[in-house]
Amino acid sequence: MVCRSSVRKNNLTTRIEEEGFRAVIPCERCVRLKRVCFRAECSDKCLGCIAGGGRAKCVMSKPTYSDAEWRKLVKMQQEIAAQRKESVSSSYAP
Repeated sequence: MVCRSSVRKNNLTTRIEEEGFRAVIPCERCVRLKRVCFRAECSDKCLGCIAGGGRAKCVMSKPTYSDAEWRKLVKMQQEIAAQRKESVSSSYAP
């Protein structure tokens, strides 16, 4: 029989994998382990800290911008990169 805490942990990790985003400023544990830090609004811990047993504290350094602002910036950068790629590929069309 699976204990409730394991089920809760698995549900939370799945939700972070589906809804999460790469943190621009990773937590101290992810920096130390040289891992990508994934976060979601449904948890105050990142995916790595939860998967690491949940006992680890997920200590975030104080960001100068909110995660929402960083996500907006990353999205805008991706849109610009896609526009550049499209304009380059269309300029080479015969």
